[in-house]
Amino acid sequence: MSGSAARRVWYRLWQGTRYFVERPSAEDEALAAEVLSPPLLELYNRMAPRDRAHAARVCRALRRWGVEERTVLQAALLHDVGKAGGVPWIARVVYVLLCRWAPACVTRLERSERPPALLRPLVRLARHPAIGAELAAQAGAPADVVSLIGGHQDGSGVPPRLMPALRLLQRADEAA
Repeated sequence: MSGSAARRVWYRLWQGTRYFVERPSAEDEALAAEVLSPPLLELYNRMAPRDRAHAARVCRALRRWGVEERTVLQAALLHDVGKAGGVPWIARVVYVLLCRWAPACVTRLERSERPPALLRPLVRLARHPAIGAELAAQAGAPADVVSLIGGHQDGSGVPPRLMPALRLLQRADEAA
């Protein structure tokens, strides 16, 4: 295993451990209330505590890098909202392993029309950008926020003028 692969494994283990103990701070919640409209804040509050804390870290990273555009900050806070609604931790572990060692399986999950109950959390993880974009649109998010949420993993559907913002969002997401 190369040095970067070993670092990635340790990072994922640390990230998994953090999942059980991490909760959003009062500062995280204040940041979300400052950046999000009431309907979007309601979406943010549907996310698991760990996901809200992660989203706030992504948003703060962007601010440290000088990003103040509300659209990008809103997308940062809501980029994982498609995971809300019940994705157990073990599904997240399995999904990360599939992404690493069986990406074709992830593609099949994403395209699955009637997955068995056991696979539904994995399908939700595979589709979470599209699910999140749809939820954000229904809550009245601006079109650019919806685009960034929907394309935050692979860039799909993101207009060229938003690509610099998307790259920053992806970089902050990886770092957080």
